[in-house]
Amino acid sequence: MKLEKLAFGIVVKAEPHESVRKVAGLMASRNVGSVVIESRNKVLGIVTDRDIACWVAKGGSDAAKTHIGEVATKLPLVASVNDELEPTLDRMAKKGVHRVPIVNRKGDVVGVLSTDDALVLVSRYMSDITAIVEKTKGKKR
Repeated sequence: MKLEKLAFGIVVKAEPHESVRKVAGLMASRNVGSVVIESRNKVLGIVTDRDIACWVAKGGSDAAKTHIGEVATKLPLVASVNDELEPTLDRMAKKGVHRVPIVNRKGDVVGVLSTDDALVLVSRYMSDITAIVEKTKGKKR
């Protein structure tokens, strides 16, 4: 399945010079776990709620003065709407990432694929398969 067929939900973006406090506030108000860091429509990084929590745990201070670009994962794995789901998930597993920005043909970020999204998709397929099996029980094949 091509990634363009998936619904990605909300994409929240920030510039690398924005503060950790502002970006954390965006995450909270938009109810998302990640923000794509970009400048001039080019993906520079991605920051997750976990990245911010780890920054705090390591002694990060003054969230109002620290630029989010200092906390974000730089040059993240990025996928295209033309990419297939399974190889993208393989790449995510190999790099140990849980979220991947998805870009369209022009390079615009149109979504973020998460491992949670993949689990929801797989569970839907499993439910559909279970329904088929239940309907065909006892019927000759």
